[in-house]
Amino acid sequence: MPTASGQITNREVRLMEEMRSRKCTNTEIASAIGCSRATVLRYVGESPKVSQSPERQRLMHDRMRDRALRYTAFVERAAAYAPLLVTPNPF
Repeated sequence: MPTASGQITNREVRLMEEMRSRKCTNTEIASAIGCSRATVLRYVGESPKVSQSPERQRLMHDRMRDRALRYTAFVERAAAYAPLLVTPNPF
């Protein structure tokens, strides 16, 4: 546990590094040691990134495409109702 002054001991830093090598997240490490995630970030860095599965990537791509299509439709409808505030560029 942290000392009363809130300092992290060398033993706790070694434990953080050991847990990081086992691919534990910052939240898991912080709860095990009894400190904040910011403290874990300071001593051992970012949590390991988990690569997304192909199905997840496809889902995210489809959501992004659908959002772009909705935005395009919104802009087209808005252009039909709102006059142009700036004249088209003749060049």
